[in-house]
Amino acid sequence: MRGQPYSSDSDARWQGIVQVAKDLGLSIRPELTIQLEKDLTSPELGYPVVEQLLDHHRSFTAVLSFNDVAAIGCIRALHDAGLRVPQDVSVVGFDDIKEAAFQTPSLTTIRQPLQQMGELAVELLLQQLRPSETKAPPQVAVEPELIIRESTCPSRRDCARQLRCDRPENLSNIVRGVPCGAQLDQSCPISSLRSADLVHSLKNKSAITELRDPSRRDG
Repeated sequence: MRGQPYSSDSDARWQGIVQVAKDLGLSIRPELTIQLEKDLTSPELGYPVVEQLLDHHRSFTAVLSFNDVAAIGCIRALHDAGLRVPQDVSVVGFDDIKEAAFQTPSLTTIRQPLQQMGELAVELLLQQLRPSETKAPPQVAVEPELIIRESTCPSRRDCARQLRCDRPENLSNIVRGVPCGAQLDQSCPISSLRSADLVHSLKNKSAITELRDPSRRDG
């Protein structure tokens, strides 16, 4: 799911997704790429684009949303279409807003360290104001964190075909579509590996604090 064209985060987040897909050997199919257009701050943002995707009878096992608000709307659209999250389709958000942990199912998301980003921005600004020959870097990247909750689990189709877990009961859980929360994530090394890969690949791409020219008005 791509963000709105006018959003300052859209390009950076999309490039992060593209790089992660490349690192994991996944192809991004244009017919499964959806674009947010509306200027909304409610879950209605993500509902119609997922509804349109479903209307075209596309087969998919997961949605990586532009943000948490759109992810919540996505979950509702999937539910109204008779699909279960995460047993049929996993959903991942971005931001880790307060509501993410209290949805049903609770939302797996990528958390931005907003407090750290704010502190870093102030520190770099003060560094620029001090008389010094050392210039503050124009960009400083901080590492996001993958928060695994109830809205994701390994794809049953892929797991049955590809994954090998330590114990037979793990594969049984995956095939039944048991949500991949902390317990299953710890027992299934493949799931843990993919989580680590995602965070590693998004490093320096997703959560960026940038000192901008005050004269610029691009947000």
